[in-house]
Amino acid sequence: MDFQALFVAGTDTDIGKTVVSGLLACGREAYYWKPIQAGSAYPMDSDTVANWIGRERIVEERYCLSQPVSPHLAAVILEPLFQGGEPRARWETIAAIHRAHLDNLAGREIIKDLRSCGTVAAIEFDSADGGYLDALAPEIHRTALENGVLLRPLGNILYVLPPYAISEEQLHRVWNVVEKCIAVAEAVSVRGRRPDAQPIAPMPGG
Repeated sequence: MDFQALFVAGTDTDIGKTVVSGLLACGREAYYWKPIQAGSAYPMDSDTVANWIGRERIVEERYCLSQPVSPHLAAVILEPLFQGGEPRARWETIAAIHRAHLDNLAGREIIKDLRSCGTVAAIEFDSADGGYLDALAPEIHRTALENGVLLRPLGNILYVLPPYAISEEQLHRVWNVVEKCIAVAEAVSVRGRRPDAQPIAPMPGG
């Protein structure tokens, strides 16, 4: 099958590459792919474009690097992960545990989408509000804290971003707490706001 690829490039950050790419994808009914995400802040660029063209036309990133610099510089920080040995083995273990738990969640009515990229997993809830101000986020955040885990959802999307130093036992515990958060999400979708919910106090200076 013949296809045409368009490359959007720029020499700095915050100059409109994502917006232009999204506009092109909308206008040409194209797929969007950013193979290397340098500066993996959330939402990522693909999440932004997905809001415009739909998740089904997003190709997941091949690499997500932590620093918002050029990819070749960002990769230097993670160089040990690509040289084999213990760091890479730990990374692969985290990714495998993510995939196993995500597979077990498939088919839940409250879940709209499940995805992972390396050591980052994401659960998107099919909630009424949607977006960054979704009322589900504080309920999930509170439930996780009550169970000894810090999870910070963005709107209706719950991200699991464990440190590389986490043990397998600790990571499975995190996913057990994620299950409790999903149960709360299911209850909220049926009943509305959690009956015992209290307002979250604002951050100091907020």
